[in-house]
Order: sequence, then C-alpha cells, then structure tokens
Amino acid sequence: MSRRAYAFLPDEPGDPMRFAVSSGGVWRVADARELRLGKDDDIRIFAPALDVAMLAAPIPARSDAQARRAAVYAIEDDLAEQADAVHAAIGRASAPGGDRWVAAVTKSVMNDWLSALSSRGFGQASLIAPQSALPAGPAAIETPGAILISAADKRMAVDAALQNDVLGLLLGEAAIQRAASADEALSSLAAMAEASPDLIDLRQGAYARRSQFDTSGFRLWRPTAALAATLAIVWGVSTVMETRALNEESRRLRAAAADLYVAAFPDERRPTDPASAMRRQLNDAPGARLDFLNAAAVLYGAVDAVEGAEVQSLRFNAETASLTASLAYRDYGDDAKVLAEAEAGGARARIGDARQAGGRVVGDIVLEPPQ
Repeated sequence: MSRRAYAFLPDEPGDPMRFAVSSGGVWRVADARELRLGKDDDIRIFAPALDVAMLAAPIPARSDAQARRAAVYAIEDDLAEQADAVHAAIGRASAPGGDRWVAAVTKSVMNDWLSALSSRGFGQASLIAPQSALPAGPAAIETPGAILISAADKRMAVDAALQNDVLGLLLGEAAIQRAASADEALSSLAAMAEASPDLIDLRQGAYARRSQFDTSGFRLWRPTAALAATLAIVWGVSTVMETRALNEESRRLRAAAADLYVAAFPDERRPTDPASAMRRQLNDAPGARLDFLNAAAVLYGAVDAVEGAEVQSLRFNAETASLTASLAYRDYGDDAKVLAEAEAGGARARIGDARQAGGRVVGDIVLEPPQ
C-alpha cells in the first residue's frame, strides 16, 4: 500500500535524510531503508524555507500554465530578483480575498535542489513549499534553521537566529510551536501538511515530474502511427544528443566552480557541490549574520516610528548582506520618513518607487550594512 513520507532537504550532500511516516495517527521518523520506502510511496520533501517566498496575489481565473506565468509578474515587486530568474508555483484560490497563494524560488536554487534529490535517488519526489503546510494564522512552528509564521494574510519564513524583539514583531499574536529535535519538528510539520487544504508542490510547469506515456491504445502497424513513431525516435535521438551536450557543459562549469572554490578557500576540501559549499561559506562568513540582524532591527525600529507603516515581506541577500523589504504606508511620503529613520539608525538605505495597491501605498526599501 502506498504511503506518504515527508523529509527535510538536507543542506549538505553528505547529511543524512530522515523521513516521517504516519501509521494510525502516530508519526514515526527513520531513514528510508529502515522504513522500507519504495517506488510506490509518495515522497514529499520540504524545501529549505528561507529560500522560498510565499505571497498572496490576485491572479485571474485561467489555465494553470497561464496563471503560473502571470504569478511571476504579480509578485515581482515583492521579490529581490528579476521575473525571468524566478520560478513560481501556485495554489488554489484559498488566500484572503480570493487571492491565490504563490510560492516563488529562484530557478538556480530550484535546479540545485532537484540535482540533490536525484543524487539521493528521489528524483521523482514532490518538493513542498513548507509555508504552505501552515494552518490559517496566527500560527508559528520552529524547524531546523527557520521559523515558519502564518498570519491572516501572510506566510513567511524567518531565520531562527533573529533577535527576540524583531521576532516578536513578526509573530504578532502567534506563539511558536517549539521542537526538541529535528525529528519532532519534521513530524509536526508533516502533520500540518496532511491537514493543509492547499499544499503547494514547487514541481510545476517546467519542473513537473515526468508522467509515463501509455501506448496500449496504439496500433503501430498503421502507416500514420508508424510515421509518428519514426518522428518520435528521431526527435528523441536529437534530444538525447542535445542533453548530453548540455550535461557535458554543466560538468565543465561545475569543475570550474570547484576550482574557484578551492582557490578561494585553500584549507577546504574540493566540494562535490560547489553551489551549496559556497552558500555555506557565505552564511558562515564573519559579520554576515550580524549585519542581517542589525539591518532587521533597524528596519523594524524605523517602521515602528512611522504611524501606519508595516512590513509586508522581506528578503535577505547573503552575498551582499542587504535586506530588501516591501512596506505598506498610509500616505505618499511616508517612505521618505522610514528612510530617514533607518539612516538615523546607522544603516545605508535606499527606496524604490511607491505605488497604490488596495487602498494603501506600497514601496520597497533596501538596507545595507554601514561601510
């Protein structure tokens, strides 16, 4: 009988992978071999929450393919990436006001995740946006490295190392469901996912899993079908050749990236996954996390000083240690007040264009560590 098994995607290729499976309402956590997971089981992997942005957006009712294309541009102003660099997965119209939940991740990160899953033998697993497992707010749950928060109209993930005063502003009325271990956190989030009415699988559109092609109804002796089969074979051969060329180029670039990593960090071993190794170095770099915490503290102090201003979403760029936030204001000109307060707090700050949205003024602000 098919079972559903949940797991967190590990940060490093060599890290163990633990799965949660429910039996009679009781969750058991163990490795895949001990649970005897097979090809018929429904494997669901929670993506790293800090790399996933989840937003509600008004998307007209249309086909899912059209809705996904529209979703990227509907949330572009809330992201720190260009639209063509972002992959968006959509949920049903279950967000407040009839909006649809949209889970967004950069395509380069999505590619890294799928490569990691394939290397572990789970190339056909679902890749779940963990924020979509949360119930309607207020609610919050602690997971490894991140705290997931659900409010009335927001689903977000924040760094578990956030200072308590900043975290308190984000939590509002929600109380954090703490976990004594990663296994306990996995079981709790898996139970939420089972009850979620709108769990979002990031594997949509170009990243959708391949489905088996049923040929039982074809009679290949017919000339038309034979011609179609021939064309399919020709197309398949050409695709394989192109794929091999792309794979070869990918291997060459990965080797070059590994060479650069070893040159930059001579005391480290040559990485099998240069992208993950570099992200780890950036996260562990002295001052990078402190800069983020300071920037977040300055941001919320500045927002609190301007009546009616509130944070709608925020995103941290580890490479530049910059914090980009989307803010809502009562009136035009309030963004300049927040900017002045942030600069008075010691941060370098800049604001983007303000716009009208839902009866409020919405705009972006970027905070960077002092030079």
